[in-house]
Amino acid sequence: MKKTRTIKKIFIKYSLIYVGSVIFTFFISSLYVEKNIIQTMENYNILYSLLSIILKNTFSFLFLIYGSMNNKYIIYSWLVGNGIILGSLISKFAHFSYMILILPHGIFEMFSYIYLCTIISSWKNNNGNKISVFFQENKKKLIYLYILLILAATIEVLITPTLAVRFLL
Repeated sequence: MKKTRTIKKIFIKYSLIYVGSVIFTFFISSLYVEKNIIQTMENYNILYSLLSIILKNTFSFLFLIYGSMNNKYIIYSWLVGNGIILGSLISKFAHFSYMILILPHGIFEMFSYIYLCTIISSWKNNNGNKISVFFQENKKKLIYLYILLILAATIEVLITPTLAVRFLL
């Protein structure tokens, strides 16, 4: 029971760090950034986009795991850095309805990454830096989270453009 509470606390802490950096950056950027209106989506290669996103997510997934084993600040840097990127992007949206470009896949993607950070921190607090043992003990969770990232990429490539055309153009 205590371990579950600890995991929940870590997850909430990381979620607040991420969301806080998004909100902070959004408000700061909104003062200086010009709003953009979406244009048409021509020459959109679905397979290339899907593979590109999966490759970037795989790199980020592995970077978080390996980097965090040696440096506890990697997680904080990653959360704040991605929060700043998302906050800057949102500040450029001409309308709130543009959130349709982020929310369908972003919920799965960010849950996966924040939960990954939670697993890493919780495990490191109890076990240290042994990466091979980490993979062995967390194999199922890591596979589920990676599948969730692939699902997010699939939604981003296949569903989000359809929603954008339907609701924004």
